[in-house]
Amino acid sequence: MKRKYLLLICTLLLCGCEDSTNTSDGSVQYQREMVPNEIVYYTADEAKEIIQSNTRFSVAEDFQCSAPKSISHFSSFTIGYHPRQDNAGFYEDFRTMFAYLFPDETMYEDCLFYYGMDSNLSEGNRIKTVAEEYDRIMNGEEHVLYYFYSPHFDPDQTSEAENNIFMEFTSPICSDLSNFNKGVLAEYYCKSKGKENDFFLETYNPYYFGSKVCTLPPDSEEAYTLLDGVSMSVADAAAFFENYINHLPLPEKPSLNIKVLWVDVLQCDTDTYCYYFKTAKAMDDIPFDWDPDTSYRGGLDYTYELSSGAMVVSDDVEQVYGAQRTGVVYDEVMHTEGINFATAMQKMEENLSAKVDFEVLSADFVYCSKAVEDPSVQPEDYLQPTTASWRVSLYNSNDGRIYICYVDALDGGNFHYYTCNATSE
Repeated sequence: MKRKYLLLICTLLLCGCEDSTNTSDGSVQYQREMVPNEIVYYTADEAKEIIQSNTRFSVAEDFQCSAPKSISHFSSFTIGYHPRQDNAGFYEDFRTMFAYLFPDETMYEDCLFYYGMDSNLSEGNRIKTVAEEYDRIMNGEEHVLYYFYSPHFDPDQTSEAENNIFMEFTSPICSDLSNFNKGVLAEYYCKSKGKENDFFLETYNPYYFGSKVCTLPPDSEEAYTLLDGVSMSVADAAAFFENYINHLPLPEKPSLNIKVLWVDVLQCDTDTYCYYFKTAKAMDDIPFDWDPDTSYRGGLDYTYELSSGAMVVSDDVEQVYGAQRTGVVYDEVMHTEGINFATAMQKMEENLSAKVDFEVLSADFVYCSKAVEDPSVQPEDYLQPTTASWRVSLYNSNDGRIYICYVDALDGGNFHYYTCNATSE
């Protein structure tokens, strides 16, 4: 029997907002405050029993579950970016963030770069130091897409900087491109291997320097010794990471938080480890959908999060790749009722071939945002309709691929899926 969880569909616009204004297209724009959301999750064993009682699917022994048993609310809305700041204001905010992330470092001008667009820069030379075009940048004559700081961007680069660190942001801070790396693990690795630490740290994460031991949920009490000799539980590390990232100094009041989804434990050497966090932006503790690092999705109708981080010592965050916390929410409708997990699983089964033996690997509850189809649209003009969905990953033994399937949380419609290699999820 199909059941609904909770009570009613609330068709009122969300009331926990600071300000609302009518936009040119008649929609309502909110500078939204985050609203407490009481979510109770099924245990893995409870979810397994529901799957086995309601579908023909088998369930993996290491099944991972973030499926809500009950939830106070979820929403339907459109999300967009905050408008870009002027170059001068963005420059000051970038310097403020640098001082916050690297309090013991000096910002050397020969390490501070920008990526320009419609300027006097040629197609093959859009990256220059800020110092080279400082006046043009401050006067708004350069279209700055992002600033970044690195002592090792250019092989011919010389600098007084002693430590290899990295930071880059688009405007406003934490709206799109949002990366930093404090370089502790890279320095540790290079010293242990007798190598020169000249990595360009934009995309380096602990996987380049350590081997995976296991994957654990963010509330795990298992503990490992980090590079500073301190034993720290996964749960404490995940809580520290979220608290640090969600309290960065931002120029715009955030509508979103960063949420740790799971944690990979990586071994650095015989006795020391580090934590790699798979993360996603979240609204009211519901994460936006994430990409399982695959180039084939079976369609590009929806967008996915590329977001992660790391800790290698017990009192600091080492690295972040993707920390999108600033977004503008339009036309939000809050719902307090939708299909439950059992019904969602039945909908999945109805839409998948009965001739295939599927094994359920994980179950989650996420926000899915429609992709912007026009590639000429600039990020600040993106408007993405967003709905809550049940997300279930299944292994197809016939083709050896993982099928990541979705149905809308409100009514069970809009079934869709994409696939990836079994090693990707």
